Amino acid sequence: MASPNTRRNSDADDNDLYTTPIEALDKLWENAPRILLNAKTISDPAFGLGDITRFFQSKGKTTIGNDLYNYGDDFSQWNDITCYSDFLDTNKHNNVFEGSVMVMNPPFTLTSEFLDKGLEVCDNILMFNRLNTVETLKRAAKFKSKEWPLRKMFVFSGRVSCPKGVNYDKTANATAFCWFWLDKGYEGEPTITWI
Repeated sequence: MASPNTRRNSDADDNDLYTTPIEALDKLWENAPRILLNAKTISDPAFGLGDITRFFQSKGKTTIGNDLYNYGDDFSQWNDITCYSDFLDTNKHNNVFEGSVMVMNPPFTLTSEFLDKGLEVCDNILMFNRLNTVETLKRAAKFKSKEWPLRKMFVFSGRVSCPKGVNYDKTANATAFCWFWLDKGYEGEPTITWI
């Protein structure tokens, strides 16, 4: 679940919140890698309204939700553990994410920072993000060098729409999205699956 698109302003307006569509989570689950199916604990470092953690709780998983901003206690009910902190300040001494599979929809403007930090604290990350995340010289270099060990991309055959804000306002679906699977133990070339 994406949280406010700013690290500097924890009181950012809820209009900066873009939620994870249920159809995206359904498609991920239908095509889930074994690591996700077998995971006991799922963590979301930017849980926002709890769409990701709610989905995985319904699949019998223990869930850890963290967010910079508290959108209301109703949303934290989908977490077995809830933290309100800046995920980017997580370190080895306060790492509640250890041993989990991280499933996240980070703030788009902080995608690189969330991936860097996520790979410090978790071995496997499934990230919902724009397909064009693979673009730009800086990000491409991280993928090519295996600093970001991309194992697989699950690309949506059709467009999905990310509802905006706490009221789940409909948005246009002009942007292509996919799930990125990053696996710290993977050294091969990434593959693509259309979902």
